[in-house]
Amino acid sequence: MNGPSTNINDIIKDNKGLSNEDSDMVDSIINDLNINSKPTSQEKMPQITDEEREVIMRQKAIHEQEKRQYQMQQQQKHIQNQQMKQQEEMINMYSQMNEKKELSLEGKIKNYFYKSLDIIAVLFLSILFNVSSCSEFLKFKSVPFLYNIESETSTTASIILKALLITICFAIIKHFIK
Repeated sequence: MNGPSTNINDIIKDNKGLSNEDSDMVDSIINDLNINSKPTSQEKMPQITDEEREVIMRQKAIHEQEKRQYQMQQQQKHIQNQQMKQQEEMINMYSQMNEKKELSLEGKIKNYFYKSLDIIAVLFLSILFNVSSCSEFLKFKSVPFLYNIESETSTTASIILKALLITICFAIIKHFIK
């Protein structure tokens, strides 16, 4: 500092005679001086040589390069996983398409048979109820409403009863088929 200087201790000793404003001003100046006298973070840090700076910069560069390589490896793994999933999906689609196309004659017959089980059941029941032993059993000769004794034939009511029995048997068979 150039010019006349004042000792801080003298100001502090003489502080008794200063007004409040002057006292506040002196305190703020002293605080500013104390703050400015503290060393900055750069001054606290030890100074490094150019060689040390180069070594640190090389280490940073190597670290950054390793980080980029790791990221690239992760991206490659992700891409490979996606490709594997796509290949599996393609294989599954291809095998499903081949299964649909390669139904053998036996497979086609089985599918047709399962689709036409109702027709087969009706055919079987019709044959069964028209076999003479079963047909004779259902004539109910002792019931005049179902059998005409004079003409020795079944009445319409008997035919309807026989159709109802076939229908009930068909419903039971259909229930067990499905």
